[in-house]
Amino acid sequence: MKKIMLILFLVNILCSYINAQFIRVWEKSDALNNLPSWFSPTETRERGIAFSIFNGIPKLYVISNLTEPTVIILNALTGDSLGVLNTEGIEGGLIFLSDISSRANDLYPYTPELYACNLTNDATILHFKIYVWESDTSVPQLLITDSLSAFRIGDHLNLGMDWQYQHYTTVSSNNNKIVDYYSYTGNPPLIRKEITLSDGNTGNNASADYNYVIPFFEGSYVLNSDGFLPKFYDTSGGFQLISSFISANSNSIKFHANGTICCDLPFYNSYQYDENNVALVLSQGPPWETFWGETPSLGDNPNPQHYGDVEYAWLHYDSLIVFVLAGNNGLGAYFAPGLSLPVELSSFTAESIIDEVVLKWQTATETNNRGFEVERASSSTTPVQGWVNVSFVEGRGTTTERTEYIFKDKISNPGTYVYRLKQIDFDGTVSYSPEVEIDVTGPKDFALFQNYPNPFNSSTTIKFALPVASRVKINVYNSLGQLVKTLVDKEMESGYHEVNFDASKFASGVYLYQLQVNEYVSVKKMLLLK
Repeated sequence: MKKIMLILFLVNILCSYINAQFIRVWEKSDALNNLPSWFSPTETRERGIAFSIFNGIPKLYVISNLTEPTVIILNALTGDSLGVLNTEGIEGGLIFLSDISSRANDLYPYTPELYACNLTNDATILHFKIYVWESDTSVPQLLITDSLSAFRIGDHLNLGMDWQYQHYTTVSSNNNKIVDYYSYTGNPPLIRKEITLSDGNTGNNASADYNYVIPFFEGSYVLNSDGFLPKFYDTSGGFQLISSFISANSNSIKFHANGTICCDLPFYNSYQYDENNVALVLSQGPPWETFWGETPSLGDNPNPQHYGDVEYAWLHYDSLIVFVLAGNNGLGAYFAPGLSLPVELSSFTAESIIDEVVLKWQTATETNNRGFEVERASSSTTPVQGWVNVSFVEGRGTTTERTEYIFKDKISNPGTYVYRLKQIDFDGTVSYSPEVEIDVTGPKDFALFQNYPNPFNSSTTIKFALPVASRVKINVYNSLGQLVKTLVDKEMESGYHEVNFDASKFASGVYLYQLQVNEYVSVKKMLLLK
């Protein structure tokens, strides 16, 4: 019965995502006629891409074999060029740099290091190599040298992990071998495992990705290559399952599975070279799969070698972005709505200014965002309880532009407060931001503040501060020093206070307002314009 319920649960989840559409974040392509100057529409020089984050900036790394091995760095959220990686000391193989990868696209274990490999037809003659960059300003270090693989490897490099080991996986093209290098830390010494596929050879541009939960909890490989549908193999190379939701004209593949079902749905992306785009399939392993959607075609420049690559990244835990490299047709970045939060919140801060808490937040992107409810609670309870809806701030619907918001909350009593944002979709879906805590202290000195607005027409507000309970008098004088109105004359509690001055019956001109508390006296000017 439990098994039946689990199957029905999976079917419901998969069906809820059918016919989804990617949203373009940025694209530099033949289709949009905006290929970068370093792209060639006639040669296929761009082979691999990887995502990582250094110095807080999400970045995309693109291998471009010009006259020498080159890795171009782009801003992952805008596509703008940020420079190039240091490739000092990289040499050997048919192609010095063939593919690049990282573990920064998954949530755990998150590490930003970059890894890249060369391409060889026979590692016993031209050794297969994997390099590592500790940061995108460091010199690459040689991590692996393989002189045992007497076949073509290095068309693609994928990184995976299981309960014990971190894996570097490549697969031979037009052969039947997967080569997996792994160790507990991901550093040398590494174990080399050569796996023979039970159902024969692969096609060109073969790609294999290791995962440890789908569809077998002892681990499996998902493999794709030119002319073949994606296949699932066990860790011994035994053919198990085949996926039929995308074209056989596909190769580079990335599989995501963190071991959960409901809120971290497994999926794979694969590059389709006949369409020059990427397809996304939600997959617990066949037959529990469904086609989710595909990115737009990036162009129709001839790409006879079928070069291309795919990458994905989780930004802020539940926000999925997919990157596509379509050979000489360009590259782009696309959000997968429904597999991601509707709003990517990049910052949320609180600051206490006099008697107000100023909240500021910034979004990098928004999808179907109706707006934000600002909620406040006292931090006197653990966990925080008693949330109060303070106000509503309208969102921008759907946008890939950075948006800044500000809201001011007037606080009458000192204390420690906690704020959060309740983000609401147009369809009623809600999600909550992280909480921010702020201490609001009472005034330490007597103070009289400038009226607001100033100049003013008819009425204005005068604010003042009392560190202790006091007898307060506030008078208003004209420019001749004549008393025209007493606004306050009474005992008042400590704290920040304000009073309104109604000047509808007074003539335009300069007026003075005076705060007198015991020995403390302060005077300021204000201008009435009618």
